[in-house]
Amino acid sequence: MFEKARLFAIAVLMVLAGCSSDSTLPGGDRLVTVTGVVTQIDDRVPVDGGVTITLELEGGGTELLLFGSLFTSPPPGEDRLELYQKIRQAEVGSRVRATGIRGDRGIELTDLVVLDN
Repeated sequence: MFEKARLFAIAVLMVLAGCSSDSTLPGGDRLVTVTGVVTQIDDRVPVDGGVTITLELEGGGTELLLFGSLFTSPPPGEDRLELYQKIRQAEVGSRVRATGIRGDRGIELTDLVVLDN
């Protein structure tokens, strides 16, 4: 009986952990995941800038998604270039799931998944 209760408690904790959209990283940064519809994209990467995406959240409100310049020293790694390619797949009207580090201006992207266009 005790074993069944323990397994049930573990299963509940795993489900709750999977639903979390906000966690704290070792340096104190907050990693967040948000889902919503893209309402605006300002891509200035071709002219040595970054990308700013305005996202209308599913639960209401808006969020800014931020991606910095690729013109860095040292050059960006493969993971950063792949993230930019994911960003380029998003269009105004796309539903996306974005993960990143919460900052003062918005969320610094670490991942972006286009759920539908």
